[in-house]
Amino acid sequence: MDTDVLIVGAGPTGMTLANELLMAGVSTALVDKLAQRSDLSKAGGVQSRTLEALDQRGLLEPLLATGNHPVTTGHFAGVPLPRRSSRHRLPWRSVPQVVIEQFFEQHLAAHGLHARRDHELVRLAQDDDGVTAAFADGTTLRSRYLVAADGAHSTVRSLLRAEFPGQPGTSTVIAADVRLGGAEPTTSHTWNEDGHWAALFPLGTDPQGRPLRRLVLGGPGQALPRRPRSPRTTSTTA
Repeated sequence: MDTDVLIVGAGPTGMTLANELLMAGVSTALVDKLAQRSDLSKAGGVQSRTLEALDQRGLLEPLLATGNHPVTTGHFAGVPLPRRSSRHRLPWRSVPQVVIEQFFEQHLAAHGLHARRDHELVRLAQDDDGVTAAFADGTTLRSRYLVAADGAHSTVRSLLRAEFPGQPGTSTVIAADVRLGGAEPTTSHTWNEDGHWAALFPLGTDPQGRPLRRLVLGGPGQALPRRPRSPRTTSTTA
């Protein structure tokens, strides 16, 4: 065996699991098909229970020390959720996913676990003793267990032909990381009677130190198929 557990997907889910296994002394390999981490913000709101879990592992203070991550509100389909700090010891924070991924990758590397990037999974073979994973570069990894942490369009799930029960999306959401000129924008949510909505909130700064904002547009109707992402834009359906 090359490792006890092979985790496919080095996003927040995969790296959180890798950290738990590392703490338990379980040999773990972490792979991802991307050659480098995405610089898109992706998700941005971290809710109270997640903050509590990070705090229990001693990771919350170091994460919040990486930058300005203000207390914020969440939203459901564009409708703001009220911020009631008194209900939670740790109210929601705005921490872009790209920051969380960088933090976890550095934390794991400091403890000897390095994400193996540019590892695109192409085949799986399982038997009574474990799983053999084959990658596009011709390499293989043998593990006792394999965990799929590779997102909504999971390659692992596709190779296993595992069904994903549910219903088609009924709305489309488009999100973008943008730089805006003019007056400094503040967090805002707007929506109209037909269910269309828009939200704008701060994301910190880009690598050149320029302020970034997350712009989100959504509304009802048949979900649109996913298209290839542009360098600074993502789209999701829900």
